[in-house]
Amino acid sequence: MLSLADAFKQKLLHDKPLQQQVETGNILLIAADVIFELFGKDLVLEVKPLFVKNRTLTLTCSSSVISQEIHLNQAKIVEAINEKLGQKALDRIRYLL
Repeated sequence: MLSLADAFKQKLLHDKPLQQQVETGNILLIAADVIFELFGKDLVLEVKPLFVKNRTLTLTCSSSVISQEIHLNQAKIVEAINEKLGQKALDRIRYLL
């Protein structure tokens, strides 16, 4: 009899949409960690990773000042996220107010 973890792994291997959802969730968690590491707890409360589409991470920002800070550091953020993932999953960041 398969354990629950083994059954989930088998399902994940054969279910591409589920696999993409898990990968996206992982990217969002890592993005929040990277923002915290780079900018501290004050900024992480003002920025929320929303979703990933076409290798673009979309964030919501509480103000235009925060979105400008994200814009200025976009390359550094993307590089740090990709490094933690061990692959080039993201190319850019988009931000919404």
